[in-house]
Amino acid sequence: MVKYGIYSPGQIAGILALTAFESVDYKYKHNVSPGRPGQGTCNMQQFPFNLEYAKSIPELADKVNGVDENVSDEKKNEVLALVTPDEYNFGSGAWYFTKHCSADVQNALKAGTDAGFEAYMGCVGVQLDKDRKDYWDRAKAAFGLSG
Repeated sequence: MVKYGIYSPGQIAGILALTAFESVDYKYKHNVSPGRPGQGTCNMQQFPFNLEYAKSIPELADKVNGVDENVSDEKKNEVLALVTPDEYNFGSGAWYFTKHCSADVQNALKAGTDAGFEAYMGCVGVQLDKDRKDYWDRAKAAFGLSG
C-alpha cells in the first residue's frame, strides 16, 4: 500500500476487503469462472487493466512493450502471468484504486464508512451485495472502523 501512497485505515481495509473477496480469500490469481483470458490478480482485474498495470511496473514494462488490447487469448494469459507473482499480485488493488478511482471516491473510502465502501464498489463497477458487505464488515472490525 505504501508504494501507492495509501496509509488510511479506511482505504487499506477497503482494498483488502475487495481483493480478499475477489480472490476467494487470496486462493486464486486468475479468473476461474467464467474463465476470462487475461483476467486476474487478487483484484481480478480485466485484461486491459492488467496490461496497463504491467506497463506501469518498470521491471515488466519492456516485456509488454507493443502489446495492446487486441491480442490473442494466449497473449492475454502471458501478460496475466507477469503480474501474478506475489511482488506484483498484491499491489494490483492499490494500483487500481489510485489510478482509476476518483479523488471523491478515494476520500470517501478514507473515512472508513459504508458509504465510502459503496462508492469504491461503484468505481470498480460492481454492486455492493451481502457477500461483499460481509468482507467489508470484517475488514472494518479488523481496523477498528465504526462507519
